[in-house]
Amino acid sequence: MEKELHKDKYRRKAMRIKWWNYSEDGDYFITICTHDKGNVFGQLSKNNINLNIRGKIVKKYLQAIPDHFSNVKLRSWIIMPDHVHLLL
Repeated sequence: MEKELHKDKYRRKAMRIKWWNYSEDGDYFITICTHDKGNVFGQLSKNNINLNIRGKIVKKYLQAIPDHFSNVKLRSWIIMPDHVHLLL
């Protein structure tokens, strides 16, 4: 039972609007969190992120999104130690 409670500790209810077609043009704000909110992508130091190898890999693939999807523009993004924000 306790394992189940821990599993859902950070689970959030889906924020999708049921009537919206997400294949439509528009701006989309996306947040991706790491498992158990672990500092997987680097460390903060004096308000700067020092990316580790995982963070650098995330950065590489974020920047490549427009190369793979010609209809998607990567407007803004930030990598934090335990999550990533994207504005597409």
